[in-house]
Amino acid sequence: MSIRDVFITAVRRCPSLPESARDAGAAFEGIEEKVCDSTYLDFLDEQIQLNARGDEWSDRLRRRRAGLADWCDRPLIFGRVLVDADEYWVRVDPQTNEVVYWEVYADINA
Repeated sequence: MSIRDVFITAVRRCPSLPESARDAGAAFEGIEEKVCDSTYLDFLDEQIQLNARGDEWSDRLRRRRAGLADWCDRPLIFGRVLVDADEYWVRVDPQTNEVVYWEVYADINA
């Protein structure tokens, strides 16, 4: 199965994602396998500490860091799911074919 197929299947089976994101009509983009290493976590720590974009953004980065910390130095399938004006950033473990982290940017295309 291709990484695209793994990604789409995992998204469609993920109960924590809204139905609109799991729906067959959603657009799937930017699907690639990558590894987040400790330098990315260090970058997130720095951005959180700087708080340059405000508390709401820093809270998002804290959640992202917490969600990805256990996946440091392990391959994940990264991709985006576009639903109307919302964009979901989704990370899938290619070993288990399960979504391990996701976040949404609401009204990004509005």
